[in-house]
Parts: sequence; structure tokens; C-alpha cells
Amino acid sequence: MASRTAKPVTLHKKFICVGRCYATYNKNSTPINSHTYGWKWLALQLSILFIVFNSLVGRKSFPTIKISGPGIHPDFASRPWCYDIINSLWAGTLPWPSRPTPTPPGHPCSFFSQTVNTPTGVIAGHALWKLPSGQLYDSDPHSTEGEAVLLVSLGTGLDYFPQTLHGGMVAALIDEAMGLLVFRKMGWTVGVGSNTVTAKMEIKLKGRVETPGVYMIRAWADEQGSRSPGKRWEDMRKLWARAHIVDGDGSVLIEARYLFVRPKGLPKL
Repeated sequence: MASRTAKPVTLHKKFICVGRCYATYNKNSTPINSHTYGWKWLALQLSILFIVFNSLVGRKSFPTIKISGPGIHPDFASRPWCYDIINSLWAGTLPWPSRPTPTPPGHPCSFFSQTVNTPTGVIAGHALWKLPSGQLYDSDPHSTEGEAVLLVSLGTGLDYFPQTLHGGMVAALIDEAMGLLVFRKMGWTVGVGSNTVTAKMEIKLKGRVETPGVYMIRAWADEQGSRSPGKRWEDMRKLWARAHIVDGDGSVLIEARYLFVRPKGLPKL
């Protein structure tokens, strides 16, 4: 997937553009009278309203007003769509347990923390929790409503075909996003030392995950398939969930459905 390095057009630059267009039009037109001035003024006001609306709500449900902090990898900071997600008012950064930064010596999840943590493997990752549209993350940073989001930058060292991510790595990345979902939604402990297991996975390949590239993995609970009447999420033993791998254009490349289980009487792994 081609990288996107263009910087977002700021709101004040858009106002300047509209102002210049209006001034040019006014200079080259006939002398202003009350009739022509009224139409020109209306057109200018409508243009400004359109710019404001498009800037605030026209970015795929990720309005950005927060300022990005330290620790954002350049592969994400240089792409407007990643920048928007990380700085969204509706999302907050989560720890990625399988690949903490910095990674302590002897970390048990060696696959993501060591094996594929290379300049040609999973180059970078950024985990987030995104609330439903319109709910500010800072007002309820511990909410279990919403979905897990994992941004990943992938190199060519995980390919099977040229410039194509290996299918097993596709499943591993989805499993990571699902783990973030289970940890937040259900309040379960996941990974080494827990008794949470993946019981079933169904993956549908709809497109090629090209490398190198940056992608977003979304994971959310299948409300109808999971929720038991009268039970809280944290009291349940099973979770059906869904996930997508999406590229920078918003195209869904991979669809998945998972079943996580917390078996009774199973010793910890």
C-alpha cells in the first residue's frame, strides 16, 4: 500500500483559500450592488459552513482536536488517517501487553515482543480503545462500550507471496486485536498466565494485505451472539467477537469471527 505523507490541510488555510477566491471574484466582477452583494455573501457563508462541517464530522467519525503526544511512531504520525485515529476525542491509547514499550527482558510473549519485532516484520504498533461516536473518551476512560483498535506497520519480512502478508500472520494480528477487546470488554486476564483461550476462529479473506503497509485492525463484541440476558459482560464465560483488517482507504481486506472461552476448572496456562 502506498504511503501517505501529505499533511492535513488546516482549517485556517481553508478559510484563507475561500477568502482569496472571494476577493478574486469580487475584483473581476461588475461593481457591487445590493443584489450581487447578497448572493456573494450568501455563497461565502455557505462555503465556510461546509468547511467547518467537513473538518469536524467528515473524517470517518474521528474528529481530531487533541495534540499528539510523544511515542507515536513516524509510520503513524506521517499518515493523516492514522494521526486522526490516535488523536480522536473518542479514542484513547491502550497498552499492548504482547509488545510493551520498552520490552522487559524475558517477556513471555516472545513472538510479538521478539520474533516479529524487527525492521522488516511488525515495525510498529499502536493500540487504542474507541468509544461509540459522540462519546468523549476523557469523560469515561474506563468504559467497556466500543471497540479495540490496533494500528500496525508491516514490513516485507512476513510475506508468503511477494508483497503479500502470510495468512498465518493475518490470523495472529487479528488474535492480538481480539485479546485487547477481551481484556477491556470482559475484564478478563489474557495471554500467558491466564485461563482465557481462543476456542474458534473463522477468517474470510476479501483482499490482499500488501507489504510494506500500515493497517488498522478493529475488534468488537458480537452483541447478539454473545450477551446472555441479565448477565454482565465480566460475568460471562464466552465471547463471540468480530474483527476487520482495514487499509488506509477504508477498504475491508479481512473479516473474522472469533469465540473466546474462559473454561471452568481449567488450570492456568
